[in-house]
Amino acid sequence: AEASYRTAKADYDFQSNIALNRELQQAQAEVQTAQVDFQHTQNQLRALGSSEQNLQRDDHSKDASIALVRAPLAGVVTERKFNAGAGIDAASPLFSISNLSSVYVIANVPESNVGKLVIGSVAEIRSNSAGTFNGRISYIDPRLDEATRTARVRLEVPNPQGRLRAGTFTEVGFYTGTNSETGEELVVPSGAIQREGDKTIVFVPKDDEPGAYEIREVEIGGEMEGYTAIKSGLKLGEKVVSKGSFTLKTQMQKGEMGEHGH
Repeated sequence: AEASYRTAKADYDFQSNIALNRELQQAQAEVQTAQVDFQHTQNQLRALGSSEQNLQRDDHSKDASIALVRAPLAGVVTERKFNAGAGIDAASPLFSISNLSSVYVIANVPESNVGKLVIGSVAEIRSNSAGTFNGRISYIDPRLDEATRTARVRLEVPNPQGRLRAGTFTEVGFYTGTNSETGEELVVPSGAIQREGDKTIVFVPKDDEPGAYEIREVEIGGEMEGYTAIKSGLKLGEKVVSKGSFTLKTQMQKGEMGEHGH
């Protein structure tokens, strides 16, 4: 009987070891497959420009349920696409991120005015909640909306303090001080603009009288990147004094310009 017991136990242990070895081999194969998938994902992230720091494994020593999610760019989270505790499928977007240091403003411009605009022209953007900004036209849609007879015009607007938010309603004023033949916009260095009472003036050098300047009243538009748009009072190609214009203004106020300025 004892011999039969030993034989049966040996057979049982043998069969158990076969089952354990089969499960162990299966688990080892799954680990190897997971390692290959992990390395493949890392290579894909490297190909997309992710840094080595972003590829480091998360520290799960304190809480294995927390995973660090790194954004591919800096910005502000503007939309969350899931609820806490929800399951997430692979490749599903989690958040929308926007960099609001520079924003696009879309204006619907009537058909009759689109032809007066050129890419690069200055525009003034006004918001009741955020204030006034200056921007430049970066794109003019060649198509018209058949219902409204307007074209979409895109403006790039610096927004360093983030005052303009996505979805903000704005009013846009375009400065069309351009040459209809060349499409060039009339702008001058902002340092050339001076104030004299309620007038805005520039100093224009006289071609036939060296050292003499004409005081010209102008109507200005928006300012951007150190340049101010001129709506009227100057012609394309005319020169103005930029450096030293404040000195000329001081001399004018003291009456030192005499016959040289009028």
